[in-house]
Amino acid sequence: MNQKTLVEVSVPDMNGTMIPYGIMNSEQAAELPDDYEVLIAHPAVELKALPAEQVAEAVS
Repeated sequence: MNQKTLVEVSVPDMNGTMIPYGIMNSEQAAELPDDYEVLIAHPAVELKALPAEQVAEAVS
């Protein structure tokens, strides 16, 4: 079995408050469209506005 790093993804609501979007593995988070405004959090790292291809590298 291949283990993958889990991250939490949040998106802003109309007021700018970040709300949970979901928990997914880092590969799924990296595949989110670049035009999505998201915050990707990991227990060891917090990432803001990284290009999608850097997300998987940063949490691996």
